[in-house]
Amino acid sequence: AGHFVDNVVTPIFDIVGKSMKSKADHPEKRNYDDFNEFFWSRNCLKYRYSSDHLEDASDPLSSAPVELLPPITAGLFDAPKTFLEKRSWLRGILAMFRILEWHIVTFYLLAVVAFSRELVWGVVYTVEVASGVFWIFNFLHLSL
Repeated sequence: AGHFVDNVVTPIFDIVGKSMKSKADHPEKRNYDDFNEFFWSRNCLKYRYSSDHLEDASDPLSSAPVELLPPITAGLFDAPKTFLEKRSWLRGILAMFRILEWHIVTFYLLAVVAFSRELVWGVVYTVEVASGVFWIFNFLHLSL
């Protein structure tokens, strides 16, 4: 494929793939968020990103020569799990509340359109009644 893909992307992808295929439960299984937090930490700077062995090359921003730094795959393999998704029934209920909220607001707007045609409301009055959706939306958000 290419030097960058073969020596940087593929080794990282292999580590992430092994972790994602793990049969461990969520608290032990590292996922995208854990790897993302590793790359945003200062520990990430202690590794070289290429898995190939460079001779006589050094990173101008690092005080250590590049060949003395371990590869990034070693850091990813040893990185601890830092992100723990909180799972509970409340998450499902909140998701259902959003769906219910969408149904209530949509029903209100469709009822306004239907009544405006049936009762021959003017455009100004229809928009005025339709603006009541903001009251409904605020009430639904304040009630939870």
